[in-house]
Amino acid sequence: MRVLKKFLIWLSSLIIIRSNKDEFIYLTFDDGPHPENTAKLLAILDRHEVKATFFMVGKEIDLYPQIAKQVYSKGHTLGYHSYDHSHAKDSSYKQVLHDLSHAKVLEDKYGLSFNRLYRPPFGALTLATFLAILVKGWKIVLWSKDSMDSYTDIENVCENLSIDNIKGGDIILLHDDYADTSSTIGLVLTHYKTSQIKCHCL
Repeated sequence: MRVLKKFLIWLSSLIIIRSNKDEFIYLTFDDGPHPENTAKLLAILDRHEVKATFFMVGKEIDLYPQIAKQVYSKGHTLGYHSYDHSHAKDSSYKQVLHDLSHAKVLEDKYGLSFNRLYRPPFGALTLATFLAILVKGWKIVLWSKDSMDSYTDIENVCENLSIDNIKGGDIILLHDDYADTSSTIGLVLTHYKTSQIKCHCL
């Protein structure tokens, strides 16, 4: 059992990304595309000449394909955040295999690419879901810094993402389905620019 555990830890290190070893900060946005907020975010990112990574939910792409296409056409990286945001504990091995296969359907239908980057809903994994993702050849992208934008106010999010609380290589969790996130990220990016902190997409 100990040998198996060590093997699984080693294996997970090959496909699970929590941070990068460089000087960049990686902004990632979950749960979109959103019919209003995503466009606001894109405008702010354009203004600051920053590229980010958007982990999109399949059913939201089906609802708002033009917004998904706009994000992609602007050079931001897309990742897959499952079709319906189901928790791993409610998803079987076969269900995750089917879900990842459906990601290819979405790519072909709308001319997108998820770059084989997968963020599990809630950051949750089970052995079954992990193995399904492994079999399909995807990378699992988690995060090293939670902005807490879904739990707290703009002032606290700005504090969470201040230069005193981040470091090079951090992957930051944000959401584009919260109205305040666009305003918050505008303030954060202004602060980063002043401090010469560079952001990048995955």
